[in-house]
Amino acid sequence: YRLLLCSDGLSGFCSDAEIQEVLQEDVSDTETAQKLIDAALEKGGRDNISVAIATVSHNTEE
Repeated sequence: YRLLLCSDGLSGFCSDAEIQEVLQEDVSDTETAQKLIDAALEKGGRDNISVAIATVSHNTEE
């Protein structure tokens, strides 16, 4: 799964559903972050759009 930390520059311009849709795409964290920033910019965001994404995987093999 992915963990997203973002400023209101993203969450104030993109809905939770829009963000979730992008997070579910099978692309790198870097590309996902850029897509989210671009989406916020397209919706009028102009300043302080901060995004950090971490992909977390659980390895059940020991």
